[in-house]
Amino acid sequence: MVERDDDMPKISIIVPVYNEEEHLKTCLDTLVNQSLDDIEIILIDDASVDSSFDILKEYAAKYPQFKVYCNMQNIGQGATRNFGITKATGEYIGFLDADDAALPTMYEAMYKAALDNGFPDMVEVDIGISEKEIEQKINNKYTTIEKGRVIDLAKNPLEVYWTSPSCCNKIIRRDFLGDYRFLENCVWEDVAFTYSLMMKSDSFVRVQQKLYLYRRDIESGVSAKGYRSDAPLGDIFRVADEIENQAKINGKEEVFREVIPLLQEAVCFQRLSEINSWDVSEEIKNKTMIDFYNLVNAKYGYYRDLDTAFLSAKANLFLIEDVEKMASSSFDSEKKIK
Repeated sequence: MVERDDDMPKISIIVPVYNEEEHLKTCLDTLVNQSLDDIEIILIDDASVDSSFDILKEYAAKYPQFKVYCNMQNIGQGATRNFGITKATGEYIGFLDADDAALPTMYEAMYKAALDNGFPDMVEVDIGISEKEIEQKINNKYTTIEKGRVIDLAKNPLEVYWTSPSCCNKIIRRDFLGDYRFLENCVWEDVAFTYSLMMKSDSFVRVQQKLYLYRRDIESGVSAKGYRSDAPLGDIFRVADEIENQAKINGKEEVFREVIPLLQEAVCFQRLSEINSWDVSEEIKNKTMIDFYNLVNAKYGYYRDLDTAFLSAKANLFLIEDVEKMASSSFDSEKKIK
């Protein structure tokens, strides 16, 4: 464990920023208003073309805990977060998306849970998803802080499956993180990062309070990445493979042997819902879903060989079944033509 000294922040919070001028001040204000003392906030502009960098400089001039960096060219969220990790000096490292918000007691609650539970590898809080929640709750400084619950992931491996893959509602002990980093030049990189670290972890604490507020907007912002027809679908296979590879590297493959294929197929099949929302013709959309469905089954096994009840908790099982029917019909048609 990292040995504290008087100059070490309790938590380093890394915020990658790319063209987020609309919501950025709301995000930064929630960091200014955190009830936890002794935090550092690392803000990295990823070559924005709007006023984001000017906003970051404005806040850095007012608040000494803010440290601002700027990428000379756009390198993506994974690489930007990795750069932030190299600048972090805190006991724990956290992440915040620039279009989201943290309730004022979020980092205090997580650090207190760490303190009360012997400084575990990771601590997480629950996520609230609502535009109104962000506007109504960000100024509430009187949220009761609850004691975290220790979860033994080795004894309860399915807890990994039920946990959000977001890295933003968690803090990670810096020495536990070590040299591990986000996948770069990859969409959905946080999924591989979070699940890989969870399966590596020997001590995980959950605070069951909705303290992280996620702004779900499929038109723009971080959550929009899979809903565009130019989404690099092949990246999700890098993510799914990374989950398994890291479990092997960390000697946890046997512990999570039932969880890994569930995670792999769930994170892949979640993309079907995104493809189904693409603004393209039904013909292109359906062909893309069929091709993607076939590739997932070829790489990770037929989805019905898994527990479909578990799978349906993370992916749209009805859509998977519809695509399966389309794939079967397409295959029969090809046979008749031949």
